Amino acid sequence: MPSAFTDALDAQHLSRLTTSPPLHQKPNWYEYQQSASLQPRASIEFGALRLGGNDLSQGYLYEQTRPNGDLAAQLRTLQQHYTILNSNRVIIELLEEEPALYRLLVEAVQPLRTVFGEKLLLQLRVQYSGEDSLLKVAVQLPADFGGDPEQVLHSFDTEWWLNNCHRSGGALVFDYEIQNAI
Repeated sequence: MPSAFTDALDAQHLSRLTTSPPLHQKPNWYEYQQSASLQPRASIEFGALRLGGNDLSQGYLYEQTRPNGDLAAQLRTLQQHYTILNSNRVIIELLEEEPALYRLLVEAVQPLRTVFGEKLLLQLRVQYSGEDSLLKVAVQLPADFGGDPEQVLHSFDTEWWLNNCHRSGGALVFDYEIQNAI
């Protein structure tokens, strides 16, 4: 024989069944989140930035950085393309710390020549700021450079650097210097 107490419990239980539990209490909520996040969504890619889709970081193509092999050989290759203003030891130490820099520096030569011209002088130097070090590539331009250096550097940035800067770990910058400028 039902009592008023059990009727009240049954009514409470019935009301719980008719209302949905909060999302975090549903047993299949986690599985739903996982399957929903794996569904491809339409997106538009602009270099490393993707608009739409699940996550902005999905637009990046990440590469696993391999340990540097023969650092002396890498230094010799860089010396073929760049005038190195620091000691070899300083450059080798930075390449040990940031292995991706070597490949970026080699790949950057052709885009720099494309925008600044074939006969350019590229200088490479390590700059220090507190405990951090930064590798700076400076394109040396003659005083009578036949264009707007800022616009040419901007062209390099948009055509190559912005698509590759994420690979540098923030340890590489490109700039220009005008020779004999006062």
